[in-house]
Amino acid sequence: MSRGAVRAVAGVAEVLAWRVVVRGGLAVGSLDGVAKLVAGLARCSACRGGACVGSVGQVESLARRWLPARGLLGAACLERSFVVHGMLLRRGVSGAVLRIGVLTRAGRVQAHAWNCVDSRPLLGDTEHESVRPIWAWPSG
Repeated sequence: MSRGAVRAVAGVAEVLAWRVVVRGGLAVGSLDGVAKLVAGLARCSACRGGACVGSVGQVESLARRWLPARGLLGAACLERSFVVHGMLLRRGVSGAVLRIGVLTRAGRVQAHAWNCVDSRPLLGDTEHESVRPIWAWPSG
């Protein structure tokens, strides 16, 4: 198996592992609890010695391919955001923040979750522009 194929398989395995952790955590825990779980696991499995690619672009590429918003592999924005946040933390990306916000549209309250690095939204997210942020991890 070529080096590129091994990296591709490792990327898919990482996305799927994070999805299992996040989905299970969201099923039984609070947002703060899931955020702490993701941060703790990212520290425990931090990339060492070039074991994984450390770029934000790599995380965005994996998320676009394996965590689409719709379709068979579709993930809700909350699940996708926690998975992406864990992958960023694991790679030691500083300035990574997971945000959740709300907006009222046609009398209905809607929520949205997204990721930022150094205040720049990832994955081409533009929906956050009309949302009032109410929660962030890390907070502050």
